[in-house]
Amino acid sequence: MICLFDDLVTAVDIHLRPEMSHFEVELDKKRENIYKRLRDQSPDKKPIGPIRLPKNGAINILELAKAINQNSSPITSEQFALQMIVTSPKVRFSLSP
Repeated sequence: MICLFDDLVTAVDIHLRPEMSHFEVELDKKRENIYKRLRDQSPDKKPIGPIRLPKNGAINILELAKAINQNSSPITSEQFALQMIVTSPKVRFSLSP
C-alpha cells in the first residue's frame, strides 16, 4: 500500500468501512459444526456449540439464537446482533515529531 499526502501527517488510521461488519462463527476442523464465542465470556470459557451445519452450509439462525440465549427467555434482535456482529480492528500509525 502506498499513501501520498499533501501535508505533514502525524497519524494514519486504517480500517475497513463500517458496512463491512459481518456475522462471525467458528468452524470445526471437519467443517461439520459451528461454534460461537460469546462477547461476555471470559477467554477461558468454551464457546457455545456444537451446532450442526447442514450440507448446504446454511446456518439455522433459530437454533443459534436459542444456543446463545441458553434456551431461557426469547432472545431479542439487539441481543442477537450484539453477539453476532463483528467489525474489523482499526490500526493506527503515529509519528512523533
